[in-house]
Amino acid sequence: MAAVEWNLGAVLRDLEELGREMRPALAKSLNRAGTAVRTRAQRSVREELNLKAGDVNKLITLRRATSRDLQAIIDVAPRPAPLLQFGARETRAGVSVKVKRKGARKVIRHAFIELGAFGARHVFTRSLRGERTLSPRLPIRSLFGISVVQYLDDPKVIANLGDVARSTFEKAIAHEIEFRLAKRRASTA
Repeated sequence: MAAVEWNLGAVLRDLEELGREMRPALAKSLNRAGTAVRTRAQRSVREELNLKAGDVNKLITLRRATSRDLQAIIDVAPRPAPLLQFGARETRAGVSVKVKRKGARKVIRHAFIELGAFGARHVFTRSLRGERTLSPRLPIRSLFGISVVQYLDDPKVIANLGDVARSTFEKAIAHEIEFRLAKRRASTA
């Protein structure tokens, strides 16, 4: 699990001036930064892997910060994406898939697309029986592609997401402080 942390000394001095409104301002800024990081993570996954936006968005979610719990958490589902989501097509030789957006399609020999449990379509292959021979019928196993977590675990990607979090949070907290102080000044004038 990667966490992004930085020094907030100067920001905290300004926040002390807000008093009661400090925690809501922090929560709103954290949520804005969390949303930006989630969007950047989803976009970078889609640029690299051949997955649809909706499939990626289901795997990367944001738990928003509140005034009581000042942390925004990006959850990435650890499960690998089913191979069918990588543009799987059934051919005469097997199933053709394209996992990386910039890569070539690869044929998985002896694989097939069929309805699995609960009516969902999956890419299956027959299990090996003995020395390199396929079983004639059962058992079959479902095939999966790369997990989004594996892609996002790259240090370069984490550094990029940390930069996005930092810059977005700094802009958001500066805006929140200015907005709330201006609102206070207007109400006292």
